[in-house]
Amino acid sequence: MSPLTGKVIAITGAARGIGFAIAQACMADGARISISDIDESALQEAADRLGAHHAARLDVTDPDGFGRYLNQVEAAIGPLDALVNNAGVMPTVPLLDLDDAMIRRIMEINSLGMIYGTKRALELMTPRGRGHVVNICSAMGEMAVPGLAVYNASKAAAVLFTDSTRLEHRATGVRVSAVLPGTVATELAAGLTNPPGIRVTTPEQVADAVVATLASEKSRPRVYVPALWGPSYADKAWPPRESTKPSCGCSALTRPSFGPKTRPREPAT
Repeated sequence: MSPLTGKVIAITGAARGIGFAIAQACMADGARISISDIDESALQEAADRLGAHHAARLDVTDPDGFGRYLNQVEAAIGPLDALVNNAGVMPTVPLLDLDDAMIRRIMEINSLGMIYGTKRALELMTPRGRGHVVNICSAMGEMAVPGLAVYNASKAAAVLFTDSTRLEHRATGVRVSAVLPGTVATELAAGLTNPPGIRVTTPEQVADAVVATLASEKSRPRVYVPALWGPSYADKAWPPRESTKPSCGCSALTRPSFGPKTRPREPAT
């Protein structure tokens, strides 16, 4: 029997792409699934395709709405065992071409939405001494990509927020993990590529990594997808380049001074 059998798992941004694949993989392992998305029609279609146990529209930038959603999940299918914060946006636009409203939207969905969801889930999980929050961050939260400056910033915030939250809750019994995909073959990342030698990831590969993380019942500080991404990036398997030309690909990546190789490794808890 899978460790996920009977577990109640809520997944945001699950109407399509990575979120849908995560829901599908969790259900295949016997979990009871709630999916949410801001796109109500796409959400209903996804729920029908999956046979999801629960579905509800959710704007992750509304903290009170996030709390109500998780309460609805518990009322409908039982106490929350895991939350997968997956909702995100990724406009591939140079900074000077982004209007201020879109800049705010990127930060609100990718960073604040994750913070709100994590907090609301922890409010339910911490008194019980169990639970798991898995945040879908991004390898691009640890490197600079011209044309993705605001997205980079939002995902860098997500990575460090997840790190700090994990450390704050190490003694509570609640697990907090970060999954960092590279470029994933979805509508969100259309036109992007990976560094040489690393294939573009599929949503199903990310979903498998999330299922393995949840099944481990341990906090995972970094889960790179594909796994090759972390070692290749840390060991400079591809040459960093400087570029002043905006680009939506990863051919002009620059390595930050604080990356996986320089950060002390922390054992899973």
